[in-house]
Amino acid sequence: MFTVDELVSIVIPTYNRSALLRQAIESVMAQTHTAWEVLVIDDGSTEPIQQVVESFQDMRMRYLRQPQQGVSVARNYGIQESKGKFISFLDSDDMYEPHCLEAKIVYAATHPDAIVIGAGCRYINTDNQEILHRTPPRTNATYDDLAIFTAFPGGTNNIFVRSDALGATGGFTTHLVEAEDRELLQRLSRRGRIGFVHDTLVCVRVHTEVRKGRDLESVRPSYAWIRAQMSDKQLRVRSEAWEYVSFGRRYWARKSYVTGVYNFACSFTKYVPQIHPELSRLRTIAEGVIPERLYSHLSRIFRSFRRARIG
Repeated sequence: MFTVDELVSIVIPTYNRSALLRQAIESVMAQTHTAWEVLVIDDGSTEPIQQVVESFQDMRMRYLRQPQQGVSVARNYGIQESKGKFISFLDSDDMYEPHCLEAKIVYAATHPDAIVIGAGCRYINTDNQEILHRTPPRTNATYDDLAIFTAFPGGTNNIFVRSDALGATGGFTTHLVEAEDRELLQRLSRRGRIGFVHDTLVCVRVHTEVRKGRDLESVRPSYAWIRAQMSDKQLRVRSEAWEYVSFGRRYWARKSYVTGVYNFACSFTKYVPQIHPELSRLRTIAEGVIPERLYSHLSRIFRSFRRARIG
C-alpha cells in the first residue's frame, strides 16, 4: 500500500537545451509534493548542463552523464539509478503544473490497482504561450487503444509509474526513434491498469521547426517494429491504418499534399471501418487539412443544422 508521502524519482534526459532545462527543473522545484529526487541525464551535451543542475543547490538533484546514445538509453540510465517507489518522466523542454506530483501520488494511494497514472496536458510554444487545444485526460487506456493511437496525453511527460512495474518491463526499447513511450505503455498495460487524474498536470512544448525537419520516412521502421509485436492480426491492420492517417496529416502540414493524400487513401484501402473508438477518421483528416478557424466555423454550422433537424 502506498502513502501520499512516497518518494518520486523524476528522470529528465537532456541534450543541450540548458535554458529550457532550467525551466523544467524550476517546475519541479515548485511542486506542492516535496518528496522527490531529480535525475538529470546528460546525453553527451556540449553545453554546461552540470552547471545548470548544480546552480539550484538542492541535494535532491543528481547529475549523471553518458556518451551520446539517445533519449531512451538516457531514460533507462535514470531508471536504474532511481530510488523512488514511483518514477515520473519529464523532457528537458517541458514542465509540470505545480500540483502534478501531489495529484498523482494521491491517486496512487487511493487506487492501488493502477500501475501507471496519467492526466491531461496543455501545449506551449517556445515563448511559453499556450497554443493548440488542451488534451483532456482519458477515462481509460487499454492495450488495444495504445496499439492503435496515442491514447496517453502528453506522452512520456505524463508517465507516472510504479518503479517495480517499470523495472519488470526492462524499460524503454532503445532502438526505436519514435513512439517509444507508447510501446512502453503497451507493455505496462499488460501488467496492470492505467489510471488518469481528471486534471491538466503537464505542459508540453511544441517545437514546430524541429518537427518539420524530421525525415518522416525514417521513423516508419519504428512503427513497423511495434506492430510486429502485436499478436492480433486485425489489431496490426488497424494500427497501420491509423498510422497512415497520422502520417497523412503530418505530410499535409508540410505542404506535401500529394504524399498526404496518398497516405489518407492508404488508410482506407488498408481498413475501411472506423478505427479510432472515439474519433471519425474523416473528421480527423479534416482537422488536419482545413485551417482551424474555418474548421471550427464549419463545425458550428453543422451542429446548428443537426440541432435544427432533431428539433
